[in-house]
Amino acid sequence: MAGRKINERTGYEAKMITEARLRMGYSQQKVATIIGINIRQYQRLENGERPFRNASMKIGLAVCAVLGIDPYEITFGAEFEELGVFTEK
Repeated sequence: MAGRKINERTGYEAKMITEARLRMGYSQQKVATIIGINIRQYQRLENGERPFRNASMKIGLAVCAVLGIDPYEITFGAEFEELGVFTEK
């Protein structure tokens, strides 16, 4: 990834995916296999080379399901928090 700049949003997504995978005790290969993609595709998401928002809905939802991530939070994150979407009413 030398020479590639990761924007703040993509970095947030990548960090969330990586932390969830590590909490689950999964390798990158295991997650990729469960989802049905090749490891390089998965690594691009986790390394911030490909924004999560640009993944297909099928891949994005599969990542969220396997890693226990709220799809709305990873997709909209701070923008929805500012609107109070993630706060209890």
